Amino acid sequence: MNLSSLKKCLILFSLMMCMFLSLMAQPPCTNTAQFPANITSAPSSGGGVSVEISNCLFTGEYSIISNIQSGKLYQFTITDDHYITVRDGVDSTIIIGQGVAPLTITALSDNDLQVHYNLNDTNCGQILSNPCRITTVLCPTCPPDVCDGAIEQTFIKDFGDNCSQPTGLTLASSGSTDSEQNGNCDPTNYGIDQWFTWTATTTHLAWNPSNGNPGITIWSDCATSIVCKPTPSTNTIPLSGWDLGDDLIIQIYT
Repeated sequence: MNLSSLKKCLILFSLMMCMFLSLMAQPPCTNTAQFPANITSAPSSGGGVSVEISNCLFTGEYSIISNIQSGKLYQFTITDDHYITVRDGVDSTIIIGQGVAPLTITALSDNDLQVHYNLNDTNCGQILSNPCRITTVLCPTCPPDVCDGAIEQTFIKDFGDNCSQPTGLTLASSGSTDSEQNGNCDPTNYGIDQWFTWTATTTHLAWNPSNGNPGITIWSDCATSIVCKPTPSTNTIPLSGWDLGDDLIIQIYT
């Protein structure tokens, strides 16, 4: 082989390598058609409950997902397990994850997410309207929605001075689990717990636990604790911090 032929071979080889590297470096899919037009809120609780993003999405479209919690896992699905690319909703150049559905990613921040759906990783932006595809989002590492299973409770006003004593709050091992939801006074894992609801008929409670010395946390909602007391050192502990008529959630834990 003479020098001229060698040069031609090298040039041809270089062109082929460039084409190969170009294909290998093909950027993840970025679609331009948003659907649905509204933003879908991701579930804030786990327990295997998913939220439907759309019941008729086309591949080649993307959706915006809000209510994202940094560090949590989110799983996205689409009918027929097509290709999904998840981008940061503020800086769409940031690729958080991509692959065939179901796709699970770890949120890097609280920013919204752009979820792009395609037939595969090469048909980016190609809108296929037949058939409609169902898309969902699930947060497997979010704490379960403890409010849904809370037991309604009524306390008897018998202490005077607008104070009631909780009665009948039994932490039964058969119905207790670890919700992984901890109050502000004790950020470590509580262990097993049970949840109760109470519409405040008094502004104070006298907490007098027994049988294992459980702790108590009172929440204004599923995410905001008002007062919490770990295993007590005295027999009776006064609790307050709410108003008459407030709808409260009470967590008993060990």
